[in-house]
Amino acid sequence: SNSNLVFFSEAVKAGNIAKAKDSLKGSLELSMLVIIPVTCLLYILSEDLIYLVFERGAFSTNDRLMTSMAFKAYLFGLPFYCLFKLFGPTFYALDKEKIPVGISLFSILVNIVFCLSLVDEHGFVILALGASLSIIVNSLLQILFLKKELDLRLGFFVSKKLITFVFGSAVSLWILILSKSYFFLSENWSFGEKLIEVISLSSVFLICYSFALVIFGEKKILSRFINKIRRN
Repeated sequence: SNSNLVFFSEAVKAGNIAKAKDSLKGSLELSMLVIIPVTCLLYILSEDLIYLVFERGAFSTNDRLMTSMAFKAYLFGLPFYCLFKLFGPTFYALDKEKIPVGISLFSILVNIVFCLSLVDEHGFVILALGASLSIIVNSLLQILFLKKELDLRLGFFVSKKLITFVFGSAVSLWILILSKSYFFLSENWSFGEKLIEVISLSSVFLICYSFALVIFGEKKILSRFINKIRRN
């Protein structure tokens, strides 16, 4: 995505707005190709991952459950954080530095009001949800302003590819949940067994997602992503 943003900046400076839009769209598609399924996978495996990383000695089962709740609340904002990181620099390339600054200040205000209003009643999870809400508001406002600045259609942001990524992730998630319920029901597994579970389920999910993309006609962007990883 960073290289595509460099291309975006260079295209804008050269006055080639059409090329800049194509570069931005390429970055958006590659980012969503990865972040949507990763968010789904992390959400379902959150307790297992936290067990593997933290549950030693004083870190109890209840601590794991509470940490998982906060982690899941943060995950709601993960795809939007990706959008924020992608769209933010484009305003600087367009010499519109005040826009992202103003959006960020407003988003912080939303976060503060949301948390102060609800944290006493609902506890620590509200703080995590507040962070997610803030980044969601930030990225959506960036989209509105970027749509205006570059004269973009809504389809630029909500494209057929994006819908395919969401649907492919949903199908893979369903298969993951079925696999988990059939093969990995025990709660009293050792660290090694839990590690095997996470690796196995992650592999099942990623294979299903890849197959779904190919079936839905998105083999080209999947190959593009794999080639990009190989080059890096």
